[in-house]
Amino acid sequence: MAGYHETGSVQANVAGYEPITTAAGTFNALRVNDVITYTNSNDTQLPNGNLGTATYSETITAWWSPEIGRLVKWVSHSGHAAGFSNATYMKVYAQ
Repeated sequence: MAGYHETGSVQANVAGYEPITTAAGTFNALRVNDVITYTNSNDTQLPNGNLGTATYSETITAWWSPEIGRLVKWVSHSGHAAGFSNATYMKVYAQ
């Protein structure tokens, strides 16, 4: 969208080292917790049809395998603000 903008701030920590089982197998992985806070997002629709500004957050848990040097699982939980312009956006996404 032309003119789309938002600012993101990330806080992350390594919460553990554990085996995680996926469709590709079981991996020993670092579990990393991220919280992203988005501010000044104009991805909301006001009742008059104009774009507003919003603050919302996304919490991500990711498992990183040092052995293969990549993410092996990722789960995102989004908490979009009331009035978010696209109600079809997923609240939980895993890959």
